[in-house]
Amino acid sequence: MVDKKLLDVAIIGGGPSGLSAALVLGRARKHVAVIDEGRPRNAVTHETHGFLTRARGTPAESSASVRLADPAH
Repeated sequence: MVDKKLLDVAIIGGGPSGLSAALVLGRARKHVAVIDEGRPRNAVTHETHGFLTRARGTPAESSASVRLADPAH
C-alpha cells in the first residue's frame, strides 16, 4: 500500500517496460508506484536476457528482484 505521500509517477503494468521505467525513475529519486495484477502476458517465456541489469532468469524472477529492492512494497 502506498503511503499518503504524493507520487511523482504511477506506472500501469509491471512488465519489462514498466519495470525499466520504474528503475530509471527511482534512480532519478522520483516516488514511483507500479500497478500490476501479477499475471504476466509473458508467463510462457522461459528466460529473459539483458533486462534490468540481470543477465538471465525467468520473468517471475525479474519481478521478484525488483520487489526485493524495496520490501515495503
